[in-house]
Amino acid sequence: MRFEIRAKGHKNITSKHRTTLEITKEKELGPKGDCIVAVSADKGFSDLTEEQRGTLRCSAISVTFECGGMSWRVRGKGTKGLAMEAPTEMVIRKSSYECPRTLMVNSDKASCDMPKDMVECLSDPQNDVVIVIETLDPPDNRHSHQSSRT
Repeated sequence: MRFEIRAKGHKNITSKHRTTLEITKEKELGPKGDCIVAVSADKGFSDLTEEQRGTLRCSAISVTFECGGMSWRVRGKGTKGLAMEAPTEMVIRKSSYECPRTLMVNSDKASCDMPKDMVECLSDPQNDVVIVIETLDPPDNRHSHQSSRT
C-alpha cells in the first residue's frame, strides 16, 4: 500500500525532538513544536479508510519526506493497538508508546536525525512537502504489542 500526503514547510520547524516526529494538519506552529516537520497536511487519520489503517497496523512502514529535490526516509512498524484516531496529527515514535496520535512505533529515526539541509527546506513556508507512506511487507496479524491506551 502506498499513499501521499501533501503539506507545507513552516518558519518554526526546528526538527530537534529526540524521540518523535510529527506531521500536522494545523497551519500554524509555535516555537515549542520541535518534533513537527510539516504543517497544513492534506490528510490525517480520518482521511484514511479503515482498510488502510488496518494494513498500517499490521505492517512495517516507510515514511519518506520529499522537499526541494531532497528525500529522507524513516522506517518503523505498526501494531494492532494503534487507534489512529487523532483529528489533526500523525506521530512517528522511536519508542513503543501508543496513543490515538501514533502512526508507527519503533522507528529508526526521530526529527533530530533529519539532515540539516532537509530541515532548512522544511523551515521555508514557501516550500511544498510530499510525505510518502508505504507498507514494506504484507499485513501480518501476528504483531503482538500491548497497547498503552486505557
